[in-house]
Amino acid sequence: MEICQDIEDLPDHIISSHRQFIQSIDMVVIGAGGILQKYKGKKIGLFLFNDLIEIAKSRFCTSELDSTLGTSSGLNTSFNSGSSGTLPRQKSLSFLRRGASWKKERRRYKHIDHYRFANFRSVEFEREHEVFIVKIRDQKADELCFFQPTNGFTMDMGVDFFENLVQLIVSSSTRDIAVEEVNIGRIHSQSENRPEEVESIVKALRIASELSRTGTIRRRNSLRRSISNIALGAGWPHIKRTGSLKKSNLGDISES
Repeated sequence: MEICQDIEDLPDHIISSHRQFIQSIDMVVIGAGGILQKYKGKKIGLFLFNDLIEIAKSRFCTSELDSTLGTSSGLNTSFNSGSSGTLPRQKSLSFLRRGASWKKERRRYKHIDHYRFANFRSVEFEREHEVFIVKIRDQKADELCFFQPTNGFTMDMGVDFFENLVQLIVSSSTRDIAVEEVNIGRIHSQSENRPEEVESIVKALRIASELSRTGTIRRRNSLRRSISNIALGAGWPHIKRTGSLKKSNLGDISES
């Protein structure tokens, strides 16, 4: 399977002759619980197969993606439903091949984990902030995960991706699940029934606005490290000039 060439540490059991690759999309993790919690503010790739979704850390940005593919229109490899309601054949994986500018030893993605279809509880999206709200059963509890398309992928491509996921879930089980569009008004109207979830959703939308405005998501730990480094930098020239770390000199160094 060609996809294995682009995902580092992809487990052997995912590479199977009966497993069919459908499509992929890159997302920024706006917020998440469970295994994706530590990837907040980072880009991941979601790879849809006929029975699971592979999640991998993305290692490339929009400019590198466009230089490989030419235009973002070539990114969407989604399938369309046939007249009989069955899934058509696998689309080409040529878009997954490495671009000439990439180092031979560096793969575009690094394996994080994978989810079975049973893990997906619900899929919603809020178009104004371009956020997907996906509830995933992760280890011990249902976790809300918030994603925003990136690396040249659009909101419509994201909707298409999750609609294909839902189609596969419905066709392989008796579950009643659909991709639902929500707006701010509808979200707030549910605050009485699920207050904690609504609070998380509103927070995610606020972070998405920050991401659209600044291109980054502020991380508290990074901010604290930056402040500490600035404070340390302020004291360093004094240490260098004295040329000594005697006890008398250490008393002159400001602490923060």
